[in-house]
Amino acid sequence: MPGEEEARGNGGSGPRPERLRTSDDRAQAAALMAGAFRESPSYKHMLESRGEAKREVLLASLFEKNLALQKDACWCSRRPEDGSLQCAFLLTPSDAPPVSFFRMVRGGLLQLLLQWGLGPVGRLLRAKAWHERSYAEALGTRPHLVLERMAVSKNQRGGGIGTA
Repeated sequence: MPGEEEARGNGGSGPRPERLRTSDDRAQAAALMAGAFRESPSYKHMLESRGEAKREVLLASLFEKNLALQKDACWCSRRPEDGSLQCAFLLTPSDAPPVSFFRMVRGGLLQLLLQWGLGPVGRLLRAKAWHERSYAEALGTRPHLVLERMAVSKNQRGGGIGTA
């Protein structure tokens, strides 16, 4: 529940993480993530031909599609005062269904191809394949969780959100 407090293992307290519930929640989380990752070297490389001004808009579009494809892995925490998102993340269990090429096409890959162009989408797919191979090599078949992406709102950074 928004604003519900729980004691944390690190001695602090804060809102309990909850699943993103609506498409509006996913859009807000995608915008939060796009702002947090727009200067990431991998995304800068992926979208190098699109220019800095457009990168955040394109990333928000990508992240919103990605969050919709992985609804069960999408989590957030909200500010107790107003219920706004202060943190959003994907926590994917090893037994989650993979985001296959077919699922990506159904989830908007062709739209991304039109928005981004062939070069950036090719770089995206190569990065995805590399990450999947790396996780498979490192973790094998052991049960695990992967924290795929986490973003904290600018005004909440440095306050312990996301600290292990």
